[in-house]
Amino acid sequence: MTFAVIARCPVTGSIGAGLATFSVNAGRVSPVVKGLLPTFHDYGAIVLPHSYANPQLAYDTFQLLEEGCSIAQLKEKLPQTDKYFSYRQYSIITAKGELWVHTGQDAFEPYAGH
Repeated sequence: MTFAVIARCPVTGSIGAGLATFSVNAGRVSPVVKGLLPTFHDYGAIVLPHSYANPQLAYDTFQLLEEGCSIAQLKEKLPQTDKYFSYRQYSIITAKGELWVHTGQDAFEPYAGH
């Protein structure tokens, strides 16, 4: 079982994420951060790949954000990069506070959601 939290503070604009899971391997692949520290970029983001995690999706996300893709465009493009995307749970928060959470139809049972 995995619980993930990803959020933006409405007062300060700070973003953050946390992940708690039974998998001892989760820390190796999640969270993934780019463009926030030590320098800050508008395309900076935190990505939480979990449930059949594919860490490559985080790097694909960063590349697309750096190219100027919006969250709506990510929703269209990321599934095309991973033939097993329907198994993934995936969360993104950008430095601008944009949020997208995905739970694939084939993610872990008996419950998988967001």
